[in-house]
Amino acid sequence: MPNRPTYTRLTDRPSDSFDGASGGESSSSRDSKTKKLLLVYAIVFIDFVGVSIFTNVMPILVDPSLPSCLYGMGTLDQGTAYSILMFFYTFGMLFSPPLFGKLSDMYGRRPLLLVSIIGLTIAYALQAVALNFWVFAAVRFLIGLLGGGRPVASAYICDLTKNGDEQIRALAWMNMAPALSFAIGPPLGGLLVGLCGPMSPPAFVAILALVVSVLSWRHLAEVTPGQPETLTLPGDTSFAMSNRRRSSDRFMYSLVFTLALLSNCMYMTDFLNFPLVLKDEFGFSPFLAGATGIGDGILVFVGNWMYMVLATNLKIRVSVIAFWACASYTVSAFAPLCFHSIVGLLIVKYIVALAGPLIFGTLPQLVATISPPGRGGEFMGYFNFFLSIGNLIPTPWAGPVYEHWGHGANFYIATVFSLLCVVAFIPLIPMLKHYECPSLRKMISQRIMSTQSPVAMW
Repeated sequence: MPNRPTYTRLTDRPSDSFDGASGGESSSSRDSKTKKLLLVYAIVFIDFVGVSIFTNVMPILVDPSLPSCLYGMGTLDQGTAYSILMFFYTFGMLFSPPLFGKLSDMYGRRPLLLVSIIGLTIAYALQAVALNFWVFAAVRFLIGLLGGGRPVASAYICDLTKNGDEQIRALAWMNMAPALSFAIGPPLGGLLVGLCGPMSPPAFVAILALVVSVLSWRHLAEVTPGQPETLTLPGDTSFAMSNRRRSSDRFMYSLVFTLALLSNCMYMTDFLNFPLVLKDEFGFSPFLAGATGIGDGILVFVGNWMYMVLATNLKIRVSVIAFWACASYTVSAFAPLCFHSIVGLLIVKYIVALAGPLIFGTLPQLVATISPPGRGGEFMGYFNFFLSIGNLIPTPWAGPVYEHWGHGANFYIATVFSLLCVVAFIPLIPMLKHYECPSLRKMISQRIMSTQSPVAMW
């Protein structure tokens, strides 16, 4: 197996150790890197646009009073059927991220990315012809399984980028892909339904996925060998960690992954509720409800730009940005007070839309910062696994809660999740200071480069 450079964290690339030692990148190298990044962004975009394009179409597929309703629902009401379809997707997402992440460490990032995008091409083609409710749900489960490419994409980007700031920007740009998908997906889905019928959105996504599959097969190269190494300390005393420190790190990992779970519970609870509220409280059609997503998408772009400025220009710690973004989700509690005013509801909707990219841009960066060497894909997989659990938790009950506890109940639940995130950050922020200090990371990286022995801190 070829040797790989060794470093403490994904953000501590060997080139960080020597300022200017390696010189600038050639034009061809930059072009090659840009091509790779664009293809990875395209894969992530396809994954998310397949979800977003159905955001405001799903309610009309499960409304028994409409001719577009899927057959085979039996006595299921709209809210329960809606939750079942969302649950099947998120249940599939539960299994694939840790598996894909671990396999990408073993066999490389490229094969797993290709499995994801080619599989999505087939799955969306199947969804376009699935008119039975339970067949449609089964295909949703398959699409969720194939979503394991997301952590691999994050790990690929971390392998490709050279330093912390470049990595922050690259991951933030990756978050633009879901932002773009949620900006154009909902209105595009509504438009396609109006022009071509309710099953045209997945057919459209299948065509896009096919194009990206062909381009990725031809042009997406592997970045580094994916096989993890058995790493040892260079000496009995060099960087030796006490049991107390190991326990502290385990606690830190658990807090970061718990935040992934809680933040996605918070996000999904709001995400599932807004389309139903727009339909039932304000009578919005799928196209009109989808049009409100344009504002969300614009604000997601703004949020990612804010994140890059705050983290790379103003040098605000990533964990602090994440803390305030999670705290801002408490504004969800005001949504039920705005059911009489579409302007008020959209203000709340757009505030949380601005917070979203700050949360889901910062958390992967924190995972990249704390990941042990040779296990970047694995830890990104764990992170996405907990995100999937966060997706899974609200989906079975969000619809029934909406139907039986009132249209505003889910917004209050999202506020509770926001407060739990704030509580989790209280012990985490001081712990992460050790890893977010650039001078300390550079010192460790220089020490590693001075020894020929492979190093493992964890």
